Amino acid sequence: MRKVLLTLIAVLMAVPAFAVEVYNNGENAVGIYGTFRGYMGYGLGTNGTSTNDGTTSTTVNSPNVHNMMYGLQNNSRIGVNIKIGQFTSQAELGANEKTFYLTGTANTLGLRQMWGAWTFNNGSRLLFGKTATPTSMAGFSADFYDLDGGLKGYGGNATSTRRFQIQYTIKGITLALIEDDILSAALPTTFTSGGKYTPRGSIGYDYKSDSLTVRVAATYTARNGTYTKADGTTQAWTNLHAFGIVA
Repeated sequence: MRKVLLTLIAVLMAVPAFAVEVYNNGENAVGIYGTFRGYMGYGLGTNGTSTNDGTTSTTVNSPNVHNMMYGLQNNSRIGVNIKIGQFTSQAELGANEKTFYLTGTANTLGLRQMWGAWTFNNGSRLLFGKTATPTSMAGFSADFYDLDGGLKGYGGNATSTRRFQIQYTIKGITLALIEDDILSAALPTTFTSGGKYTPRGSIGYDYKSDSLTVRVAATYTARNGTYTKADGTTQAWTNLHAFGIVA
């Protein structure tokens, strides 16, 4: 059994973000940007074995284990922005990103952003592709953790990651139909999707002024399937509802 005595003390390092405008004639523009972020630190712990005879517990420690830790943060990225009249698009590579959910492994280069959008004359916008969902709170969570997941895993929610979707935005209100990722949701571990599938729906509202930024959003999905209970019995064709509300 491993007993950790001292956890990693990390020093986060970031190359200042760069942005270069490649082309601009007023109506049309192309620009590239990027930021590369790393971490470095030191970890110290012990390897131990525990014995328990039912009345007492004894831990025997072996010599300390220590090592240097360093690497590239998964929110390192490089991308391109394109504007052609009322059409805008963004493509962005990340150091660790699953381009298509249910595929890919950790530390795999992938597309963080891949979308195109059309802005109508009334100011509304229709977007299709992979980008942050309406329940994403990255602007807030990044204030505490300089990582791509932000508060995810530390009180965050599993519905705020970037996903393929269709979005329509007008006057601060965003409606979206989103690709659902069953593996990242808080579902029973043995849940198996059945014969019905409901795309994840989401709605959000954003308000911004010189001194205030507000976001409220909600998301919902439903599935039919089977899962195994804690007592080992199987419940079939269960109606499973999942939702989240953020502010």
